[in-house]
Amino acid sequence: MQPRLYAYILGIVLDPENAKDILQDTNRTVLEKSDAYSPGTNFNAWAYKIAQNKCRSFIEKNRRRKLELNNDYLDKIADEWSQIDLKLEQYVEHLQICLKRLQPKTSSIVADYYYEKKTAKEIASERKLKANHVAQILYRARSILLKCIQQQYAG
Repeated sequence: MQPRLYAYILGIVLDPENAKDILQDTNRTVLEKSDAYSPGTNFNAWAYKIAQNKCRSFIEKNRRRKLELNNDYLDKIADEWSQIDLKLEQYVEHLQICLKRLQPKTSSIVADYYYEKKTAKEIASERKLKANHVAQILYRARSILLKCIQQQYAG
């Protein structure tokens, strides 16, 4: 979630250093107010609202620098990010379902490549396969996952 929250903040304040500071401040507030979060509700929306308020405070403090964004703009960004975040969560859920449908050998190679950040050559060496064969397995897995995710969205 951190990269998405940072991108959201950066989209508002338009400065990477200030966005990093606001992200840290947002994280601090999320931790401090964690008891105020209601389990079962959308945690990401709650965190984005905190970030939005932190951005508003930053903008108010920096008005003299002519960094002005109106509240309607901030609300629109928050709404759009909320929708993007929801779609991303759905995509991840669909991906997890589809990953479970892969053959165990394929699933293991996909995990090594994407989660463990191993190269096809490293995977091939560990499994006594040719790198081309590993590349083919990954290519087929991506095709299978894409079709599966599309079917999940259609269904």
